[in-house]
Amino acid sequence: MKLKNSKILFLIISFNFCFFLNALEVLSQERAEPREAKEEEAATEEEQAEESDKEKIIKEKKAELEKAEKNIIKLKAKTSYYYGEVNSLQNILSRMNKEIEQMEISINNSKNEIQRTNDLIEKRKAQIEIEKVRLENKREILAQYLKTYNRNSSNSALEVLVRKSGFKGYFQELNAYREVSNDINLMIGEIKTQKQKLENQVSKLNNSKRKLESLMAFKNNQKLELEQKKSSKEELLAITQGKEEKFQELLEKEEDLAVKLNTELTLIESMGMIIDFDDALKSARYASKLTGVRVPYLLGILKVESNLGANVGRGNYKEDMHPVQQPIFEEICRNLEYDPEIMPVSKKPCYKDEEGNCTGWGGAMGPAQFMPSTWKGYEEKIRELTEKKKADPWNLDHAILAMAVKVSKVEGVSSGDRESEHKAANIYLAGGNWENYTWYGDRVLLYADAFELKIKEEDL
Repeated sequence: MKLKNSKILFLIISFNFCFFLNALEVLSQERAEPREAKEEEAATEEEQAEESDKEKIIKEKKAELEKAEKNIIKLKAKTSYYYGEVNSLQNILSRMNKEIEQMEISINNSKNEIQRTNDLIEKRKAQIEIEKVRLENKREILAQYLKTYNRNSSNSALEVLVRKSGFKGYFQELNAYREVSNDINLMIGEIKTQKQKLENQVSKLNNSKRKLESLMAFKNNQKLELEQKKSSKEELLAITQGKEEKFQELLEKEEDLAVKLNTELTLIESMGMIIDFDDALKSARYASKLTGVRVPYLLGILKVESNLGANVGRGNYKEDMHPVQQPIFEEICRNLEYDPEIMPVSKKPCYKDEEGNCTGWGGAMGPAQFMPSTWKGYEEKIRELTEKKKADPWNLDHAILAMAVKVSKVEGVSSGDRESEHKAANIYLAGGNWENYTWYGDRVLLYADAFELKIKEEDL
């Protein structure tokens, strides 16, 4: 009887204990549920606050972008106007230069013509002087004949007849005087005619010379006027070119600002969105053309690194990046004129240590997930290959190209050797410790094979 009562008592106590435990568990759950609800509510409020801040930043950036785009339209109009003015003035100056050149040629021709006329005048004057001498000589000869003739004619006819032994000699001498006299007079006439002709030529040449000199003076005046107009246009061109260059500089600054704002907006708005495959394919082909690295292989790395852009990071550099990397990141952002506070980086991972604490650092940038210090080592090469002033890790073309340059350093990658590609992918992740991360290369090549089939299908 006692044993039976003891069993009953034990059952009652056990039942009460189980009831107590259940009640305690229920009470614990009732207490935990409000705490969990509060935690979820706090997390939701935090996410809403983040979204609100994001929307506020987007709104501000859009306003800045709209302002920049309006400025670009105005500056383009101004720049286009001054470019037109510069082009017009340059064309006018070009025409003026040609006119001045032609005028100088014409003036030089006139100078040469005047010189030739002067030479002819001098030649004719010299000929006139010769004819004068000849004329004077003939006159002296004629004067001698006339003296002799007059002297003889003063003698009586009887004296002449006696001296000349009759009439025949007398008349012969008389005829000789007359013939000589006629010849001399004829020569004198010819000399006078030639002299007059030469003097007329000199007169005509002098008239031609005066006309040429007048024409040359007129051409010189025209040239002077052209040079004055040219000088005026050159001054205007110098002023206009200065304005055109000024507006061009302002335009380039506004365009750079617009590109920067567009990039920031795209990164903020599309954070966590997959990059359009066509865009990724285009960028991979661009990088492949410059480096020889296979397109599907590059897409495979991009897939593993950031899931084609889905995981470019939601971290903040001050919280998730190693302190050593932070000043390098700030420098990269400063050179690109980005705000480091809003540029996305990968969040800090949680690798459990022996004590169970989270360790590790994030801070990788852009689709190719470069760390700031690593990116600095590729900036110059990216600028050289793209022929751009700046290399941007958040720019898809630049990111994939940097990725291609990095893996191409492994021998065989540019020729498409599969083992080399596997090794290069492991090095891309782990550097010198790559042999412990062969799983990464396996995944990259798996995706690369899939992308190769996809590209072939789209090309068909």
